[in-house]
Amino acid sequence: MQDEFIVDDGSERNALSDGVMTFAYWDTGFLQQPRLLDSQSGKYVDVEVESLGSRPVTVRGDEVQAVAYRLTANNMQLTQCYSEDIEWLALESVAKGGRVIRYEFT
Repeated sequence: MQDEFIVDDGSERNALSDGVMTFAYWDTGFLQQPRLLDSQSGKYVDVEVESLGSRPVTVRGDEVQAVAYRLTANNMQLTQCYSEDIEWLALESVAKGGRVIRYEFT
């Protein structure tokens, strides 16, 4: 019997390949993946990642330069910001109604 990663979301049961990654924002390796497992829904979704370059971000009251990426998957759009040392700094997500949810390192 071969090892498999099985995802059962209640309506489907799927065997996924080795090396499945989730939306683990602190691990920048997820930015190189063409598909990610949405651990909330159990769906394995196609993702697109776009580099947005450098931008200022406030961290612990100080403005620092961050490297930003836009991640798009299904109806979800996230902007992730990392330090030049690849430390997670902030996440912005567009919620229903166009509201912006922001998490930041404090």
